Amino acid sequence: MFIFLAAVTISFLSLQSEHDGKSHRCDGLDNLQTQISEMNDDFERNVREFRRSIDRFEKKNKETEENKQLSSRNGIANRNGQQKEIIVPRLRGLPSSTLKSNEDLDDLLKDILSRNQESSKHITQLNNTANELTPVRRSIPDTRHKECLTQTYPDVSTMPTVSVVIIFCDEALQLILRNIHSILDKSPPHLIHEIILVDDKSTLDYLKDDLDLYVSYLPNVRVIHNKNREGLVKSRMIGARSATGDVMVFFDAHMECNEQWLEPLLSILMEEPTAVVQPRVDIISDETIAYYSLDSGNGVPFRGGFGWDLRYSWFKLPLKFRPKSQAEHFWTPVLVGNAIVVKRDHLFRIGGFDEDLKIWGGEHFDLSFKNWLCAGHVYTVPCSRVGHLFKKAAGGYSFEGDREAIIVKNLMRVAEIWLQDYKDIFYKVTKAAASKMPSFTKEDIKSIGKRIDLKRTLKCKPFKWYMDNVIPDQIVPRHDALLFGEITNVKSQRCFEVNEDIVGLTSECFVHRILPYNTFTFTNKNQLLFEDRCVYINDTSYKLRVTACSDTARVPKGRWEFPSGKIEGIIQFVTKKGEHLCVTTTVSDPKGDPIAIPYSISGSDCDVWSFMYRLAKI
Repeated sequence: MFIFLAAVTISFLSLQSEHDGKSHRCDGLDNLQTQISEMNDDFERNVREFRRSIDRFEKKNKETEENKQLSSRNGIANRNGQQKEIIVPRLRGLPSSTLKSNEDLDDLLKDILSRNQESSKHITQLNNTANELTPVRRSIPDTRHKECLTQTYPDVSTMPTVSVVIIFCDEALQLILRNIHSILDKSPPHLIHEIILVDDKSTLDYLKDDLDLYVSYLPNVRVIHNKNREGLVKSRMIGARSATGDVMVFFDAHMECNEQWLEPLLSILMEEPTAVVQPRVDIISDETIAYYSLDSGNGVPFRGGFGWDLRYSWFKLPLKFRPKSQAEHFWTPVLVGNAIVVKRDHLFRIGGFDEDLKIWGGEHFDLSFKNWLCAGHVYTVPCSRVGHLFKKAAGGYSFEGDREAIIVKNLMRVAEIWLQDYKDIFYKVTKAAASKMPSFTKEDIKSIGKRIDLKRTLKCKPFKWYMDNVIPDQIVPRHDALLFGEITNVKSQRCFEVNEDIVGLTSECFVHRILPYNTFTFTNKNQLLFEDRCVYINDTSYKLRVTACSDTARVPKGRWEFPSGKIEGIIQFVTKKGEHLCVTTTVSDPKGDPIAIPYSISGSDCDVWSFMYRLAKI
C-alpha cells in the first residue's frame, strides 16, 4: 500500500513538471487538467481505503490476541494431561452493552429460532411447539410444603460456592435456557460460581455458535463442546474436572429450579460433607410444559429404590425411617439421577462417576451404592424442589449403537462391582427379559477389577449391610422361585394385593413405578406363595385366600400351573381329582376380586396375568 501511494505521488509531480515546461502547448492544457483532477480523486480514494485497511488490521490483531488469552484461560486438560475437549470462546457478535434487558435476550432467541427452524423439527420427544411458546424465564408454582417456608438456614455468605454441570446432546434449546435462567434467578448470585454446559457432540445447529452467543451475555456460564461422543457419564466427569466451585450440582438439561432450591442442599453438606443429596423432583409435562407436583406433601413420602432388574423404583418410606416433619430430609437408597449434589473434593476422593459406564444408564446406582457402602449417607431433601421433564422416549438421551445392549451391559457392570452374593438374582431376571445378553471383553474385566480394588482402598462395607440397614424392605426371591413379584391383570393393569387373608386387586402396581409390597412367588414345586404362605382357593366362594402352607385342612390338594418359560399367561389350579380351574375377575363382584372358575378348552373365560419377573437358569 505504501509503495502504491509513493508511485502515485511521483507520477503526479512529474506531470506537474511536464506541464510547467510545456505551457505553450495550450491545446493540451484542458486534457492535462482533466487527468490531474482524476488522479487527485484516485489519490484520495486510495488514502481512505488505506486507512480502513489499517483499522481492520489493528482490530483483527486485537481480537486474535483476546481469543488467544481466553482460550489459554479456558484450556482444560484431562487426567492424562491431553487436550480432550474444545471450550468455545464466547462470541463477540454484539457488545454486551447492547443487551440491557430480558426483552433484548428474547429478541435474540427469536432471531436464533427463526434462523434454525430445521433444528426445531428434530425435537420429537416432547411437544416442542408448546416448548417454544413457553418463555425461558417464567413463574412456576412454589411446590414446597408449608413447613419448609419457616425453615432457617445458615447465612448464605458462609455457604460453599457451586459449580452446576449440565450435559446435553441434541436437546431443545429452550429447555437448556429455561434451566440456566431458573438457576440464575432462583439462587443467591454469589453462590453460583459457574454453570458449565457440556455439549456431547450435538448435531443441531442452534446448539453450536448460537447457544454460545446467547450464554455469552449471561453471568458465569460457559460451554464445553466435546470433540467426540462421550456419553452422559464421561461428560459429567469432563465438566467436574473443569469446575472450580466447592460443590458440584449435576443436572439433566431438561430441569427447572424452584424457589430457594439451593440453600437446603448446601446446609446439609455443610453439616455432613461426605453426604450425597438430591432435591425432591417435580414434573414438567412433556405435552404442555406445565410445572406441577404429584406430591401433596401430606402423604407417606417415597424414596428411591431398585427392582431386581436394577430398574429405578419408588418405595414407600418405611415407618422407622420417616422424618418427624415434612421439612426434614430422609435417607434414600438410590438417587433418581437427574439432580445430584455433592462436594467436589468428596466426589473425587471416592472415585467420581464410573467412566466405563457407556453413554447412559446405571451411574446413579453406582454412585448411590458407593457412597452408602464406602463413605456416607444419601438423602432426599424435600424442601429443595426442582422440576424434570420426563420425555416420551425412555431415557431421554440419544444413543449410538444398540440401546438395550448398552444399558444391560452397564447394569451388569454395576452388579459385578457391587451386588456380590445378590448378583445372581439380577442375572436370572435379566437373562429372562433381555433379548440378548452382552458379554464382557478382557478390557471390561480389567476395568471392573480396578473398581473392585478401589472398594478395598475405600474399605467399603459388603452389600448385605446395605440390604439389611438401608433397604430392609427389599424382598429377595426364594432359591426355588421360577416367577416372582407382582401378579398383574394384563387387561385392567390392576395387580394382586392381600387384605388380611383375601387376595384382591389394587391399582398401585409396579407398572406405576411403585415397588410392590404384595410379592408372590411361583415355585418349581408348583406352589403359589404370598411371602411364605400358600395361596389356595376357597371351596365355597372360589376366592383366592392365603394361609400357612402347613394348614392342610384349608389348603386343597393339587398344584398350580403357569405356562413354562413365560412371564405372561393363564393361571390354573389342577385339583387332586384332575379338575382344572383358572383365575379370572368378574363384573358381578363389586370389588372385582380374582376368583377361580372351571377352565374351558378355549380358555376364553380366563384372564391373562403377568408376573413381574421370570428367573431364568444361569
